[in-house]
Amino acid sequence: MLFFRKLINSVEQIKVYLTIKLFWSNPEKKARVLATFHGTEADSAWQLLHVMPKLQQPQARYEVFQHVLEEMVHSELFRKEAVTYAKGHVITPSGERQSLYRDDAPIWKFFAYCVVGEKAALDRFSHVAKSLPESSLRETFKRVLRDEAGHVHNAKMLAEEFAVNPADIEKEVSAAKLRRLKEAWMRQGTTVTDIFANIFLTCLYFIVAPLGFIAARQKIYSPRHTEEVEVRIRPSRTLEAQTI
Repeated sequence: MLFFRKLINSVEQIKVYLTIKLFWSNPEKKARVLATFHGTEADSAWQLLHVMPKLQQPQARYEVFQHVLEEMVHSELFRKEAVTYAKGHVITPSGERQSLYRDDAPIWKFFAYCVVGEKAALDRFSHVAKSLPESSLRETFKRVLRDEAGHVHNAKMLAEEFAVNPADIEKEVSAAKLRRLKEAWMRQGTTVTDIFANIFLTCLYFIVAPLGFIAARQKIYSPRHTEEVEVRIRPSRTLEAQTI
């Protein structure tokens, strides 16, 4: 599992780097991605607010509310960056929100899932920050990263606080990682296949097209082809003369 995790992490870094270099030169495409980050951070805040009524301990409520505020700040930072690059109105992902927490599930499982989700966000934003040149956008990602590292730690502490058996947390985190790893592997497989298919078709176009042009040109200007054309033309001219 460690090998596949490292492999997917490397592929993700390469994919992020290529995406930024090839597509983020288009301001509107960059704005759409930043708007997606804006929506993701806003949804994280909503998920945390949804579970707050289940918490009775004042310290736990404080930690979660602090997390909510930071996620809302992140969402606003990404929204402002999206507006900077968008020519028109920033369209954020829409749709009905679905709670990750089931009312019949122990609260610690929610925080165990938060550990995995926050770690994934930390890794993704880290890849983006490393691939960006020095700019205000990179500073925004670096600011978000400072908070995300704390979110991973706090989510783990809250999971440990509410879990009866600490070993259960590791099992739940491992199960969540495995699910996300499988989903990521499927996405990466599709992405890599599409990339190689596009590269193959592009190479095929630039190789076959010139060869076809050269072959057609040689056939047109070959002596045999010229003679055949003259033979076909002569009868038509004779017939034309007879008609006149």
